[in-house]
Amino acid sequence: MTCDSGICRADWHVNELPAGHYTVRAMAQGAMSQTIDFTAGVALQLAAPTGVVAGPAPGGITVHWDAQAQAVPLAYSVWRQSTTDWQLLGLTKETDFLDSTELAGAAAAYRVDAVDSDGAEGVASQAVAVTTSRVAQEVANTGMVAPDGVGTRSAPGQVVVTGMPPPARTATRSSAASLSRGHSSMLE
Repeated sequence: MTCDSGICRADWHVNELPAGHYTVRAMAQGAMSQTIDFTAGVALQLAAPTGVVAGPAPGGITVHWDAQAQAVPLAYSVWRQSTTDWQLLGLTKETDFLDSTELAGAAAAYRVDAVDSDGAEGVASQAVAVTTSRVAQEVANTGMVAPDGVGTRSAPGQVVVTGMPPPARTATRSSAASLSRGHSSMLE
């Protein structure tokens, strides 16, 4: 504490205090100020995004998650792990992200964090894994191409097909969309 011309100052930082409730007041020459009450503690982190899914899409890997219900984050940070380290891919205000960078290997994991207004990241979502090389190679070998606008989102135990058009009928012919499921136990 320093005093100069009857004015005393003490510098301290609230973020260095242990968590708890505090009351502060000043006393000088027998006079006492009013009290100021405050609570110091660990800042609460935003909850982890839920429903994170990832899968191959035209132009890269698409990552999707559900919007936060309790708090609206400033942004979401999207992370990828293709070896041992997590790499920040970018920030977005949306709940979809396209990773257009080429994967270093056949598989990668993705996670999403909510970012608060102070720029602090919340709890990381559950990581989801994507394996691409075997599927991409099989598609390239067969020449199969998904119809425009059709994509998938995958997560452990589920695959969601998006953009399936309804069957169209004309006077001269009828067309239909079909969905088939295949399984290979020879995953790389």
